[in-house]
Amino acid sequence: MLTAYAAVRVGHCRRCIPPAFARGELWHLDGDQRLRRNAVVRERDAHDYGFTDWMCGPTALSPTRNPARFTPVPPASARL
Repeated sequence: MLTAYAAVRVGHCRRCIPPAFARGELWHLDGDQRLRRNAVVRERDAHDYGFTDWMCGPTALSPTRNPARFTPVPPASARL
């Protein structure tokens, strides 16, 4: 299993880095943007892993079966 992961690790990591930077920006918002982000997060089901399934799900070793990355929800779309 480790050999199989090593074969796809670079491509998998390459897919993970851009969303990690975006998530870092999302979690460090201030003021009104933070309130809107919190409203968006509060609306999601606590058991909805749609934002991370593509990264941590069972397809990590099968890049050809990888689901699409999540669709970002802009904080500006939230109603306060």
